[in-house]
Amino acid sequence: MVPSSLQEEHVQSKIKLYSKIRGSWDCIPAYELCLSGYLPLYQTVAAERHPANLNVPIFMAHGTADPVVPLIRAHQSRDFLGVLGYDVEWKEYPMEHTLSLLEIEDIGTWFTRILK
Repeated sequence: MVPSSLQEEHVQSKIKLYSKIRGSWDCIPAYELCLSGYLPLYQTVAAERHPANLNVPIFMAHGTADPVVPLIRAHQSRDFLGVLGYDVEWKEYPMEHTLSLLEIEDIGTWFTRILK
């Protein structure tokens, strides 16, 4: 049997590795990038969240003229995550349900900051 301190050290080393290469809502703290989206299962988030994920960097961006996912849904998701204690970096762009150069630049700046 491996002592719990060694198990924890192993888990922490894996978390650091995963945080550099992937984003996820699972039990491995990493990062979350949400573009023109929303939180459809908000009813289960509070019960399913894990304290280890509270420090997961979250970047949410949305077009102000998005005809696919209404901006209000994205605002509600952002606000709900904030109430749960998540720190969400929020950006809005004058566009529809698409990706803009400015958004890509903002994502690059965000990744540079969180992956240091």
